[in-house]
Amino acid sequence: MGLPRTATSSDLLHQAIALLESADDESLLAFTEAAVERFPEDSELHLVHALALVPIRPDDARWETARAVQLNPDDPGLLARAARVMLDLGNLESADAYSSRALGFERGASFVFAPDLDNVRGVVDALRGEPELAERELRSAHETDPRRPGFAKDLATFLSEQGRTEEAVLVLDRTIAGGLDTLDSLGKLRRTLALGE
Repeated sequence: MGLPRTATSSDLLHQAIALLESADDESLLAFTEAAVERFPEDSELHLVHALALVPIRPDDARWETARAVQLNPDDPGLLARAARVMLDLGNLESADAYSSRALGFERGASFVFAPDLDNVRGVVDALRGEPELAERELRSAHETDPRRPGFAKDLATFLSEQGRTEEAVLVLDRTIAGGLDTLDSLGKLRRTLALGE
């Protein structure tokens, strides 16, 4: 795939992120492959490339995620996002390892990825059978950044799995009412949960 000759790695990253929402898997994959080829030392591009690979070539997605972390092992935000990719691949052990490493960094007010880390840790802890800790982390992520539909979805899914469907529907209703469900994924989950009540 031809990339704009003057595009910076940051330009390509923003374009790849936009394509995550709108492009078909093959187009996204072609774009991210070309971007990583042009900027092989950019950890964020490797991570977006890993996301593109998840549904098509999961083993390569694992490798690209490891490469991203190898390029930038001291970025807690990258580690949190890498953990999320590992969850998408069903690799709880790696998700736990990456997110645990991210926890080792200072979490001051400038740590903008704290909600991402709380959310991924909440999912990891839920899967590890630690519901009290998971709920605290998932609620923290959702309350810190209620504009993120993924956080609402993860919290609602957790609550539903705990048999607390009414609470789950309420979380989704608030997020949907805020106009934040641009892909209607929360609306679909809400309808599924409401039908199961």
